[in-house]
Amino acid sequence: MSVAIKMSTNTVGGQSTRQPPGSACLHCRNKKMKCDALQPRCKNCFNAGVECIRSNNYSRKRSAQRDHIEGPQDRVETSDAEVYDVQPKFNPGLFNLDFHMDSFYDMDYNFLENITPESFPILSPLDSLPSLIPSETVECSQPQTVIETAGILAPPLNDPINDLMHEDLDQLYLDRVHRLIPILHRRRYFSWTRSPNRTDAQTCLQFAMWTLATSLSTQLQHLRESFYQRTCSLLDKFTAQDTAAPQIEYAQACILIVNYDLMKENFRRGWTSAGRCIRVIQLMRLFEIDRSKGRNDREDWIQREEKRRAFWMAYSLDLFISLRGEWPLSLTGTDFVRLPALDKDFDNSHYVEMPFLGTVLSGASSSVLSPWAESIVFATIIRRITALTSELEGLSPGSSSTNVWSKIDLLRNILKSRLASLSFKHQDSHFPFSDDPMETFMIMIAQSSVLYLYNTQKSFSRATESSQNISMALQYEAQMAAQEIANLSTSILHMSRFKIHPFTPLILAKCMEFYKSNQNLDEITQAAVKQIYELLRHISKVNNIAVEYLS
Repeated sequence: MSVAIKMSTNTVGGQSTRQPPGSACLHCRNKKMKCDALQPRCKNCFNAGVECIRSNNYSRKRSAQRDHIEGPQDRVETSDAEVYDVQPKFNPGLFNLDFHMDSFYDMDYNFLENITPESFPILSPLDSLPSLIPSETVECSQPQTVIETAGILAPPLNDPINDLMHEDLDQLYLDRVHRLIPILHRRRYFSWTRSPNRTDAQTCLQFAMWTLATSLSTQLQHLRESFYQRTCSLLDKFTAQDTAAPQIEYAQACILIVNYDLMKENFRRGWTSAGRCIRVIQLMRLFEIDRSKGRNDREDWIQREEKRRAFWMAYSLDLFISLRGEWPLSLTGTDFVRLPALDKDFDNSHYVEMPFLGTVLSGASSSVLSPWAESIVFATIIRRITALTSELEGLSPGSSSTNVWSKIDLLRNILKSRLASLSFKHQDSHFPFSDDPMETFMIMIAQSSVLYLYNTQKSFSRATESSQNISMALQYEAQMAAQEIANLSTSILHMSRFKIHPFTPLILAKCMEFYKSNQNLDEITQAAVKQIYELLRHISKVNNIAVEYLS
């Protein structure tokens, strides 16, 4: 005889706390956890980062008698089969559930890796990009090697980003973008990023940051297109407004989108975005941020430093794009903008007064410069060298060459002084260098400046007897510089390709051009060219600038 046992039920406020029968999802049933039946995902599924599935066919009739369970083996097999059909490959060991809000800078991105397109409603495809992005009518002969997003459903633009996703995206940006584009003051950003009263410009910057961050992640490609569309929409909105002085966040968003367009779209689109960015910088008059007359001394140093960094990043983009396309510079007024401070001073809000670019080039400053500031100095020297090349092309056949060789010698002396300073700073360094991508890029661009100067004097055929020594010295120095770049390429191969400076392919292509035009210099030329070519292929997986140099 079976014994009937009356089950007791706990009540709170007159209502039963027992979970409604049949309401638990498959994940909670499988883990034997209490399910709160929230939509679209219960709390347990949200924390585990898995899809919350409820099966209408899965129901268990609970017997009123504890000692009366019919067919236990059959029921267990049925339950296992149903769970296996829904999630045949789920492995709990793949997910890290130990997320701590206090250790923000040590978090991982496992939660975002489990976001699927099915988590969002279906969107109708956009017919075209925002109006400021030009339509591409010219066929591109370069294959797109980046991960394609066609056919992947994007989240709706008004879909809220929860706190966990928000923090993961911010951390991804700091890990993979901020060190290469150090224009953002982190404390200032975190002071407003969660504010419900943030401005449209701040929202635009936020989405621009996430656009670039997701583009450098293999797991988040399905999010980047919607972020990109939202950013472009906000940028178009600001462009249509008649505002006298745009906010600094708007300029920062423009800078990030230029980098995105160059790396993930194509050179023409990046060039067009750069034009908009430069106009914003000029409209804000950032080229005179440190002009003594009329400067607002009450403005805090961090805000001025952010504006300086926005100017110098736009200047760097303008310079590298002009080198790539052999065009004149658009931003030329650098006399009233101090060079960016060291990153540690900037991040810690430590006031310092940096020298001007002209002071550094004249050798009248002994200030310690950041790797980014050093790269600005060497990039400016390269630009002066290319301007001298244009001057040589315009010389008449009968003109004197004395003045030209004096300019070449002057630039060579400036380079020797800057390179000697770098050699002293890195005298204890060995290959491979540290994983600081900006420092590695700075050393590469410093060496490439010697290659640019060598090409300039080589194109000038009217060498006098007094200039033979300069020519021979430059040839030897160019060989050494090319070898240094080849050595650095070995170091870069050991870095994450997501952390390589976007314009590294420009330097590698210049080195490869030097080797190919001087194949009789040494016996290791072919090996060096092959190594650089392999590095370009390595970078081309995430950077379309490298794709253009591979053809």
